[in-house]
Amino acid sequence: AIKKEIEFLISGIAVITIFIIFLILSRSIIVNSRTIIYFGIIALLLSFEFINLLIHPFLERVTNHSPALMLLSLVVIAAILVPLHHKLVSWVTHQVVEKNRRIRLSAAKKTIASLEHETTDKSLNK
Repeated sequence: AIKKEIEFLISGIAVITIFIIFLILSRSIIVNSRTIIYFGIIALLLSFEFINLLIHPFLERVTNHSPALMLLSLVVIAAILVPLHHKLVSWVTHQVVEKNRRIRLSAAKKTIASLEHETTDKSLNK
């Protein structure tokens, strides 16, 4: 029992750590939408499996180890998770695209400012 609790704790910490690392990296790195979709699918699979791990003992008791009922209950859980996943991925994609646009715009403004500064310095030296 303690071994399972430790495994659940480690699994939960791993999922939270991956999420935090992704958030930290997404602030400083320009990420394309394909990467977001890929990580979104990984997050969906991790979420489903983590929920499955947590509720599996409960499902076994409720369904009396019936494979058909367990499959049905897991399909219901997946039917709830998948639409939530799609909404979350589309929201995150929109947020990251906007962030990338702001980063690129800021970099372009800095480049233009440095070019204007160089042009001004050259015209003053002549």
